[in-house]
Amino acid sequence: MRKKYIISILLVAFIASLMGVAALYAGQEKKVKMKYNEEYLIELKMWKDREQAAQEKIKTLEARRDELRKQVADLDRQIQESDDAYWRELGTNAEGLRAYLDEITHLRDQIRVYLQMTSEELFEKKTEAEAIEPRLNELAPRPASKHPNARATIAEMRVLFLQLKDALANAHPKPKPIVFDIYTVLKGDYLWKISKKPEIYKDPLKWTWIYTKNRDIIKNPNIIYKGQELKIFREVLEHEYMVKKGDDLKKIAGLPEIYNDPFKWTTLYELNKSVITNKNKLYPYMILYIK
Repeated sequence: MRKKYIISILLVAFIASLMGVAALYAGQEKKVKMKYNEEYLIELKMWKDREQAAQEKIKTLEARRDELRKQVADLDRQIQESDDAYWRELGTNAEGLRAYLDEITHLRDQIRVYLQMTSEELFEKKTEAEAIEPRLNELAPRPASKHPNARATIAEMRVLFLQLKDALANAHPKPKPIVFDIYTVLKGDYLWKISKKPEIYKDPLKWTWIYTKNRDIIKNPNIIYKGQELKIFREVLEHEYMVKKGDDLKKIAGLPEIYNDPFKWTTLYELNKSVITNKNKLYPYMILYIK
């Protein structure tokens, strides 16, 4: 009986403890829920504040974006106005400027080519080379010449053209090849007889031409030897003068194409005294050297 009583008491105590534990758990759960709700509200408020700050920042950035777009549009307009004024000053457009720069560059390169030629080659191209000057004078004053690249090219071209003008002034034709026939002296020949022959000059008076052009091997015009080879020229060469009837040293020196000064007759004499036996007497068809 006592045992049952003890068991009953223990059972009641156990139930009471369970109820106490349950009440305690319920209280703790209630506290946790309250704490969770407070943290949630705090977190929610924080994110709402962030969202509001972000929205305000977006509005600020959008306003800044719109302002920048307006500034870009203004800059584009200013650039376009500047470009329009620039092309108006140059009197052309981008395509026209490229064509102009190509044209003056080509002309400059042409001058360079002429400057690389020999004097004889340049003489052959003289007419073409001289045509560069009017072309340069036509291109240089164009409004497009104000472009920095054009100014530099034209300045270089003017310097090169001055060099070309000097080269043209000193250009000379290619020397003609010295052409002559060879006559071998026969037994019984003398200069008068040789000059008279049909295959030579058909004129005995031209013996002086043979003599003066062979002064290196003929020391005395009255003495020639069998087997000697004489040069027979058909043309008067550059820097030579063929004496005409009535000529004397003063008259020849005074000719414009010679020295244009009769007092330079002594220069003629010094150059040709090996064939002039008498300075006061010249023979027709004599060949005199002219410096």
